[in-house]
Amino acid sequence: VLTIDLDSLNSIMYNLIGIGLILGIFVILWLFYRSKVISAQNEQQLQQYIRGDANPQKVVEVYSSKSTDGRKIRSSSFIDKLSARLNPIDRICFTGGECAGITTALAVCAQKLNELGVPTFVVPDAEGILVRGGLNLAHAQRDQDSRVRYQISLTKIRMALEDVFTDIANDNYPDERTLILCERGLRDGAGEFTGQLWQALLDETGWTNSQLRDNRYDMVLHLVTAADGAEDFFYSQKGEGTLISETAEEDAIRKDKRTQFAWVGHPCFNVIDNSVGSFNNKVDRCLDRCLLYKSDAAD
Repeated sequence: VLTIDLDSLNSIMYNLIGIGLILGIFVILWLFYRSKVISAQNEQQLQQYIRGDANPQKVVEVYSSKSTDGRKIRSSSFIDKLSARLNPIDRICFTGGECAGITTALAVCAQKLNELGVPTFVVPDAEGILVRGGLNLAHAQRDQDSRVRYQISLTKIRMALEDVFTDIANDNYPDERTLILCERGLRDGAGEFTGQLWQALLDETGWTNSQLRDNRYDMVLHLVTAADGAEDFFYSQKGEGTLISETAEEDAIRKDKRTQFAWVGHPCFNVIDNSVGSFNNKVDRCLDRCLLYKSDAAD
């Protein structure tokens, strides 16, 4: 007959419980130490990124990596925010009114930024490309249906150009913050249309105002038409001997206001008016905005 020594059994149980507690404390300490090591590594990666010594994509990979038991080290929402914060490519839209100096300002800013060591690309005006390719604007917008179809095509071309330049910037400067300056933007078309026509465009394409305005550009610079505050420059740009309507100034200002309204709501919308004294000062203000945004993004 097997006899059980209760005292011995109790002793064994107490020993097992003691060993379990010791192992539990060891595991807790090991997990705590491991989390500290991971945090230190992540912080080091972030500091390297801030100094420009690390690929932001690798930083995101570190934060989104999994532990040995398959659990996420960080939540997906944190990773999404980090990915957005570390996006090295910033798109700035240059838009505005008639004879506002958009093309010149954009070219000067791009040159200055590159000279300062900021990799900068310029997305050309899609409509200008179409016109140089033989497009007759009057015929393309001969009626309401044609205007909507043309604006859809123009918006698709702008999207494609912006996406291509973004891919090129990412391939050429994967470890550096890069600026892409866009001549005109996707919401410019809304300034050309009545609310009803623009809604027809949105309904046909499935696009949203937020998608075309807020999600495409990190900053928008609206250069006010020279007809509003720089009238001499406005008429000089029209050219001598050119037949100019008596309402040319009013029409240009009205169109400028519509374009401004189309961009209202963007989180980083800047209006560059003509109160600065000269066109060179107007260009300098555009450059200042680009540099300030660049500095803020780096911080």
